[in-house]
Amino acid sequence: MRSRFVVKAFFLLVLCILFPCVSCREGEREEFVRIDAAQELDRLQKENETLIRENELMKNQNITESRLSGKIEYFYTRKDYEMAKSYLNVFMDFFPESPKVPVYRSYYENIRNVEAAAQERKFLDMQNLQVDNTGIWTVENFTDQNGNPTNRKFITTREMLSGTYSDVSFDAATFVADFIIVSKSNIALKIFERGNKEPVSGNAKTPIRYTIKATGADGKYFSFTARNTSDRIAFGNTASAKIHDMLIQGGTVSFTLTTTRDGCNVVYTFSIPNAQCYNTAFRLLNAK
Repeated sequence: MRSRFVVKAFFLLVLCILFPCVSCREGEREEFVRIDAAQELDRLQKENETLIRENELMKNQNITESRLSGKIEYFYTRKDYEMAKSYLNVFMDFFPESPKVPVYRSYYENIRNVEAAAQERKFLDMQNLQVDNTGIWTVENFTDQNGNPTNRKFITTREMLSGTYSDVSFDAATFVADFIIVSKSNIALKIFERGNKEPVSGNAKTPIRYTIKATGADGKYFSFTARNTSDRIAFGNTASAKIHDMLIQGGTVSFTLTTTRDGCNVVYTFSIPNAQCYNTAFRLLNAK
């Protein structure tokens, strides 16, 4: 009798998890409910199996109120709440008129509260991870001349972005690019050719001039000019703001940079494969 009741309750709980909860929660929480559905189903199934096993065990033993009470107190004190609930259910079935029932109901309610709090903490932890997920991006600190971190921050990618370039000597040689995003109006780029540890650099007297084409995930593009007067290519205020908007949209953002060297064209091409979560990185960049 108890087994049939437990199985029925188990499947009702499963239906509650898989269907109503999905439609009655807010957007973000709804997503986590879906993610946790399989795990919650597995937990309920294990709990159901435990209840059935304990119920059958009790039927085959010389059941006494004191024996069950001892089991309940033992597992409840040890905070083994799954086993405590099993014995509480059996106790309620066999001794519903016992004067201990009110106390055990409070035990059961306390267990439910503890489990609910644990689930809420788990949800909040998952939500915080999701909220602060920056994807391929990371927020780092500039360092001073001694290599110590300062309070100034910037956004870059966790791994440098790879691409190819062609010049008079090489065709489709490899290079890597490193973004330095200080603000939405201050974006720069370092490029390192063929495994060089030092970036391509210019100076104020002989800057390296580039024509850059940037293409967003929606296929829209624009071109602009930029200069390298140190160890990085500064995009300038207007172009930086447009690049920032492209990154906010997410998806693949592609770049083609063209310059000259020794009278010959040099063309670099690379892409940000997925700019998703840039908006989160930008929020963290400006967080106090």
